[in-house]
Amino acid sequence: MTNPSISLKIILKYNLLMIFFTFLSNYTLAGATASQCYFDNALGGPWNIYAGNNKIQISNSTPVGTVLAARGITVFGVYTGKSGEPDTVRIKGSWISGGVGGGLADYHTVSTNIPGIGLRWRYSSSSTSNGILLRNAVPIILAEEAAETSAVGSGTIQLTTVQELILTGNTSGGVVTSTPGAATNFILDAIDSTGVVSKVCNATGDFGDKYTLDLGNVQVQNVCEIETPSIQVMMGSFSTTDFPSINSPSLQGGTRFSIRLNNCSAAAKPSIYLVDINNRNNVSDLLSLSPATEFGAPPAQGIAIRLKLISNNQSIWFGSNNSYLMGSVIGNMVEMPLQADYIRTGTVTAGHANAAAEFFIDYP
Repeated sequence: MTNPSISLKIILKYNLLMIFFTFLSNYTLAGATASQCYFDNALGGPWNIYAGNNKIQISNSTPVGTVLAARGITVFGVYTGKSGEPDTVRIKGSWISGGVGGGLADYHTVSTNIPGIGLRWRYSSSSTSNGILLRNAVPIILAEEAAETSAVGSGTIQLTTVQELILTGNTSGGVVTSTPGAATNFILDAIDSTGVVSKVCNATGDFGDKYTLDLGNVQVQNVCEIETPSIQVMMGSFSTTDFPSINSPSLQGGTRFSIRLNNCSAAAKPSIYLVDINNRNNVSDLLSLSPATEFGAPPAQGIAIRLKLISNNQSIWFGSNNSYLMGSVIGNMVEMPLQADYIRTGTVTAGHANAAAEFFIDYP
């Protein structure tokens, strides 16, 4: 057999998140007064996660202040518009409580139930620039427009907001479900041309209490990065006489190698499973050989490859149902030492003996 090898490969997936903001233009038709004001149902969209499919993934290289996930929430203010002196309808708002500790943390966030994960609220409208909801004793104007009449006698003012989960420090991970102690103050009102606040258009709402207590059960994971996405293990050359008995390894011994992860968060607990590329239904502890060989040489017969953990001499079984803990984080790294052995499965004939496996990293 000549230069047999195992080629271990990893598949990496990346997702690109795009959030679209809608800016609405409003046109004043005629002077109108506003009355009977109220907040309609605020419509919240799904959480969009920047890294990972349905879980937030944080490594040691994720900078504090990173936006981890976001979702849009549209706030509607409804009023009855009648012809008359022109009113300006407004939506105002601010945080009135910043959660545990009573104030806003860094990066303009309130605390969530997971230490190190904060919630920020941005807003935009046709009349105001993009802004961040801050803590103010007096709510600030988030949106305003001239009151309008309509065929049904009602008008609407719309505020587009985006909630963002922010990394604010070290986190042990978990499920983000609430912002304990946080509250907001939103006001819908109207003023006339002299700046006098209307007495018949005034409504309040606390959307912090109503819409931030369920953050979509977003899971936060502490993860690592792959040091080398493709590992090639050179096994060397063997003789057919190196395999004295069935199910025994070569007398020459195996080849050791390691799978290493870096930039691990301290709380990361990675596990791994491997899939036989030549037979993805393989759930045994023997990695099958590739039928294709280099330079037209015949494939070896009567042998397979077995991988084992150096730490406990345990054989690796293939398939997604066979998962193994990779070890503890030491110095922001995790190293999993392995050994590859040729194993006799039948009558051994000379030839090339190549195999390939993909490995996948999971986190709790």
